[in-house]
Amino acid sequence: MMRSSARGGRDTSDLFTEPLDVLGAVSGFEEYLVATKGYKPSGVANARSILKKFAEHIGSETLLSPHTAGRGVESFLVTFTHPAYRYTATHYLRLFFDFLRWEVNPARGIPLPKINRAQGRHFLSRAECQAIESYFQKRPKKQQREHVLFLLLLYTGLRIGEALFLRWEDISSDGAIFIRDSKNHQARFVYAPKQVMHVLQEYEDGQARSPYVFPGRSALKPLSYGVVRVAFKHILKNVGIDRAGCNWHSLRHTFSRACVESGMPRELLQQFLGHQDIRTTEIYTRLLSEDVRRQSPLAHKAVEKFLTPRAPLFPKKAVRSPK
Repeated sequence: MMRSSARGGRDTSDLFTEPLDVLGAVSGFEEYLVATKGYKPSGVANARSILKKFAEHIGSETLLSPHTAGRGVESFLVTFTHPAYRYTATHYLRLFFDFLRWEVNPARGIPLPKINRAQGRHFLSRAECQAIESYFQKRPKKQQREHVLFLLLLYTGLRIGEALFLRWEDISSDGAIFIRDSKNHQARFVYAPKQVMHVLQEYEDGQARSPYVFPGRSALKPLSYGVVRVAFKHILKNVGIDRAGCNWHSLRHTFSRACVESGMPRELLQQFLGHQDIRTTEIYTRLLSEDVRRQSPLAHKAVEKFLTPRAPLFPKKAVRSPK
C-alpha cells in the first residue's frame, strides 16, 4: 500500500506501485471510526468483517489504480444479494477510502441501494425465544454470560454495544439500569424485571471482580462484540435457527415488536429504545396492524406475554438484591 495514502493523500491518477494492503490498514481504520465517527464496538466489528471479506475478494497481490479499485469495489458489492447487507458494505467501504484519503473514493461513485428498513429487521418468534431459553436452562453452569446477555436484551431492548459496556455500578437493586452513552450519545434508564435481576445476581456471584458486567480478557476492559457474536451464532445453530440476519440485535427488535403488539404508545417506546428520532420508532409500529395493539403498563410484561401467553417464562423465585 502507498505509505502516504492514509496520512497526507496523493494524486491517485497514477498507478499504484504497491498492493493495497487492506488488512494492514484495518487497525488504523478502527481507530479512525472510534476517534472521528464515535463508533461503538459492534459497528467497529462490522467494519472489520466487511474489510476482511473485501481483502479476500480482491486478493492480497492486486495492484489498484482509481479504475481497477472501482471495478474491485463493484464486483465485491454485487456478492451481497440482500439490499440491506449491500448498503452496509457500501457504507463501510466509503468510510475506508475516506480514511485512506484517496483523491478519488471508488465507493462514493456507487449509489446506496434503496432498502425497506422495516423489512430489514429480523425478529425472533415466540418459539425461537423459548428454544433459546430452553437451551440455556439445560446447561445452567455453561454459557451463563450469554444467558444473562440474552435476557437483558430481550427484556430491556438494549443495544448489544450498550450491554457490553455496562458496569455493575450502573445497575440498581430495583432493576434500574443506567445507560451512560448510547448510540446517540445520550444517557437514559431502562428497567429489568425481577426474574432477570435474579439471574443477573447469580451470574455476579460467580464472577471475578471487575467493574464491567461483561469483562473481556482483561478485567479492566469490556468484552468485545466479536466474542459474543460467534457464541450466539453457535447457539442459534444448536437450536435450529439458520435464518440469515439473526443476531444479538434481533432481540432488540423482538422486544420492540412485543411492546408494539401490547399497545405501548410509540412515544414511550422511543424512550425505552433510546431513539433520537420518533420516525425510527415508527418503523416498528408500521409492522403491525392497529387492531392487534392492546395497552400494557410495563415493557417486560409485554415481552413475557409475547413469549409465554399461558405461563411465565421463569418460575417464581426469591429475589436478592445485587451487591
